[in-house]
Amino acid sequence: MIPLPVILAEIIMALGGALLFANLWALLQPRFRPDKVPARPIQRGRALTNAIIGFVVFAWGFASFITRI
Repeated sequence: MIPLPVILAEIIMALGGALLFANLWALLQPRFRPDKVPARPIQRGRALTNAIIGFVVFAWGFASFITRI
């Protein structure tokens, strides 16, 4: 059975990683697929801020995961 603190650290790490990579993909997608026009213009400041927040949450979850092992 996996202890609760380890599961919570994994969930926090997964949510932070999802927030990080989704916003990085939103920023980089026009460069990889220039033929696809997005429905709305991408707000680069908001996407970059969310990517930074995602990185901090991912790092926090990773550090918690490493200390729980």
